[in-house]
Amino acid sequence: MPKKSKWWETDPKERFWLEVTNRPNIGDDLQAPLVDRSGHPHPFDVLFQDCSLGDIVFHYDKNRRSVVGYSEVVGGWDNDDEDYFVPIGNFHKLDHQISLSDIRSKQKELAILLSKLHSAHKNKPLYYPFERGEKRPIRPLQGYSFKLPYGFLELFPDAISEIEKLPLTPSIKTKPPDIEDALNDDPDEWQNFARRIRRGQGIFRANLLKAYGERCALTGHGPASVLEAVHIISHAETGINELDNGLLLRADLHNLFDDGKLKIDPDDFTIVVDDSLMGTPYWELHGKKLRTRKSKKPLSSKFLRERW
Repeated sequence: MPKKSKWWETDPKERFWLEVTNRPNIGDDLQAPLVDRSGHPHPFDVLFQDCSLGDIVFHYDKNRRSVVGYSEVVGGWDNDDEDYFVPIGNFHKLDHQISLSDIRSKQKELAILLSKLHSAHKNKPLYYPFERGEKRPIRPLQGYSFKLPYGFLELFPDAISEIEKLPLTPSIKTKPPDIEDALNDDPDEWQNFARRIRRGQGIFRANLLKAYGERCALTGHGPASVLEAVHIISHAETGINELDNGLLLRADLHNLFDDGKLKIDPDDFTIVVDDSLMGTPYWELHGKKLRTRKSKKPLSSKFLRERW
């Protein structure tokens, strides 16, 4: 396969992708064959291998003929003998789906956008997901994985109003060899992005899932889809994404932890449950120990002590 152009790498806004699929489990991890019938990788199948942590993948449902939602890339790609996989999470349905009719109504604007992109990137392949509509009405190209230009989304104000929550900052390349701390965020800068998805959250969550074996740090429960990456010390106040400032908790326990109803004693990592929860199933956690991480480096008590 010819070398990919990767035209998007120089522009931090260009962190959006499109899955074109008819699968029933939209929002589950991405999966596609490593090679086509000729035995060679096809760019419209393997393009998701170039996703970065924190990138956003929109989902076009062939059955609904609409872009129905989006997910966040939360880990590096892996493969077996036949397919590769990209872990995604935080699936959101679009409040206002982008129908194929909506896309066709923007044919002139999209033609201008594509001309500008081709000119800016010296006619390199864009891996754009739709036909131009010059000979027949616009429709998705044959394939699975595509690059979605930011300018495409700008043509749909309702979609833009939802992705304004997202950080338009450089992504972190996927497939890290081992657990590494996510980049910290500047607290002052963070205040300007208070309504956006937190920068570095993809790798922060991926690190916690790996450290705790995709099991809740308090109960040992899974699966990963019900677990949340929790900052011990508020991320909004400090911008700290270090692994030691994180716990992997079930969603309900996350709420109780934030409310101060669940605490972790920094001296011996004992779980302390508020008296108001006596007589509830949560009380069974009182006095138990925080689960140890699978990673070689044990959890530091630094941030737990600061919170305590």
